[in-house]
Amino acid sequence: MTIGIRISALRKKKNLTQEELAQRVGISRAALSHYEKDRREPDFETLKKIADFFDVSSDYLISGKESDELINVAGKEIKLTPEEYEVFKELKKHPTAFHDIMSDPERKVKQLIKMWEALNLQLKEIDEDDKDYLE
Repeated sequence: MTIGIRISALRKKKNLTQEELAQRVGISRAALSHYEKDRREPDFETLKKIADFFDVSSDYLISGKESDELINVAGKEIKLTPEEYEVFKELKKHPTAFHDIMSDPERKVKQLIKMWEALNLQLKEIDEDDKDYLE
């Protein structure tokens, strides 16, 4: 998958026209069209604007792979996987939960990940039970 295909997919996922995305990131619709069709590649500044708009990394737009995110929490640098970073972004939307996590970020984030893994395991078991029940 190319940079253009990834930009186009992200745009369509947000139900935006080329014109709307171009306006939001400060480029022309024609330039965006060229990027999406892989006729041209965006310069670094434009790539960063597009990545920021979609809340993805420049690495993702270029390679399709998210790199680990380094965040600063209470003066401490913490490296998060892309999955952990997604959880972190969601938690920031909930101030009470976010504040609790900031009291001991490494331990609390690890607890959340374990809870998430346990929940996913339970959901898989439920799905397996449903398959047995339906057969």
